[in-house]
Formats: sequence, structure tokens, C-alpha cells
Amino acid sequence: VSTSCSFTIQQGAKIIFSARLQSHGSNQLDMVLARFDSNGLLDTTFGFNGRVRIGPRAMGADIDVTGINGYEGLCSGAIQTDGKIVLGGTIYRGFGSLRIGVLRLNQNGQLDNGFGSNGLYELSGFSESNYGNQIAIDSQQRIVIAGKIDAPFGSNFGSRGLAIRLASNGQLDSTFNDNNGFFSWNVTASGQVDAPFSAPYFTAITTQSDNKILLGGCSGYCSSDSE
Repeated sequence: VSTSCSFTIQQGAKIIFSARLQSHGSNQLDMVLARFDSNGLLDTTFGFNGRVRIGPRAMGADIDVTGINGYEGLCSGAIQTDGKIVLGGTIYRGFGSLRIGVLRLNQNGQLDNGFGSNGLYELSGFSESNYGNQIAIDSQQRIVIAGKIDAPFGSNFGSRGLAIRLASNGQLDSTFNDNNGFFSWNVTASGQVDAPFSAPYFTAITTQSDNKILLGGCSGYCSSDSE
């Protein structure tokens, strides 16, 4: 069973299609990418005969990425100016723990091992689960990810909207937001910050020509589909 995720246009009018693939009778979810020429025919020079499956190699994936265990939801895609393919979203870590993850492939569909750690960046440093929803790339080829982070266990406050920025090498950009590398936000309509139950979720992101970041989303009971 497959669920489509995103379409992006690569240089040369190539069409990159990504989807989540669930194996029959299993909860395992892998990412699958395919590339088509502008005439709609599968481009067999990409990946493995036009397709690439990302997940545990032991379960049949073409690319076995360190840190991905087969439950990934890297469902937002973007293309860099050099044609490299960036996928962002959420990685399942077991025991109800989720983390923002970003993966990069070379233009030909092979894993870019020079990005992050063996091709994958995974947000660390938070005990709470965090979720990536949409990604964008600015003019300096920095990658920004919009999502949310859960409230600390036992807290009276709701979750917070979260945005992070990565340098082009797949490492957290320490120059972003007063050297934090991330921006989190919780606010009510009255402007009160860190108020209970407002629970904003950033579900959309884009960058301006001056690299300022625009974030959109919802507040309260919302999901990644509330765009």
C-alpha cells in the first residue's frame, strides 16, 4: 500500500515523486522515490531503474540509512540548486518517541553520505517528541523545517510550534535564532506566550528572497494535515 507525499521538479524538467510504502501485513513504512522525464516516462538512470526505496536493507530497501528503522515519514521534498534531493519529516524512535529527520540524496538518487551523519540529520537534545512537517531551502541552500515539539511530560502547557535550520552540510545551523539553531513558539490570540492549550503547530513554511522565513499552521487540536 502506498501513500503519495510530494512532487518536486528537478533541473532538466525531471519530476521527482515521493511516497510512503507499507508492506502487506506489516506496520513497516519505507520511503519510495521515482523520477520521471518530462514526457511522463520513468527515468531509468535514476536510483535503481528509476526508483529508490529507503528503509532497512534487510526488509528489501535499496538504501539502508543509519538511524532509519523503517517507520519513517520523510514526506516533504525539496530540490537544491545543484539538483540534490532533500526529504524531511518525522522518524519513529520507538516507545512513542518521534524526532525530526532530514535525508539528502544526490541528483542521481544515491545517498549523499556527506550530509548529516551518513546521509541523515536527526534532531537531538530534546526529551520530548518533535515532528517535522514541511521543509524549504533558502538562497544560501540552508534547509528550514517546520513542525512542533510536544510539551514536557506533566506540564500544564501545550505543544509548541518548532522551526529549525540546517546548514547545507546537514548540521544544525548555530547562527539561527540567537545561536540556538531552532525557534519554538507558543502564543494565544491575546499575545500571551507559553499559555496552556494553545498548542500551535507549524504546518507550512517558505522563504523570501532575503531569506526571511514565513511560517503558517494552526493552533489547538490540529494535525499535520491542517495546512
